[in-house]
Amino acid sequence: ESFAAMTIEYAEKLFSKHLASLDAKINSFDTTAQAGIAAVTAAEEAAVEAKKHKDDAESEYMAADNQLLEADTLADDAANEENQLKPRAAELAAALEKAEAELAQVQSFIANFEALREGLPAASAAEVTAGEEVTDQSTATEATAREEATAQSTGGER
Repeated sequence: ESFAAMTIEYAEKLFSKHLASLDAKINSFDTTAQAGIAAVTAAEEAAVEAKKHKDDAESEYMAADNQLLEADTLADDAANEENQLKPRAAELAAALEKAEAELAQVQSFIANFEALREGLPAASAAEVTAGEEVTDQSTATEATAREEATAQSTGGER
């Protein structure tokens, strides 16, 4: 064989190897491109899911914030109402105390009348009356203490 034929044969082998190498690279580009496309698709799906999750979380936050606002408004309204009722409660407590004092006085008069009717001396009638007044006043003090404790426990729950 001649040198020229051997050179051409050698060049053809090199060219075939080079074509095979290029073909392998092209095939690997296709595989790499498909992997990239799959990664992009997965990333887009994850982004859509993340956006949906974010939107749901924002909706839940808004609902919870609205509920908190409603609860705060109700608490403020209740506190305002309680503050408005405090003077009236004080007036009623004073009126009750006055009525109890008047009741004690009337009971004293009745006891005095009963004592006089039975023929007891006026001093004995006064002693009976004083004993009843002390009992009525301690009862009134206990009732007032119970009312204050109830008011404080009611106020403490809010």
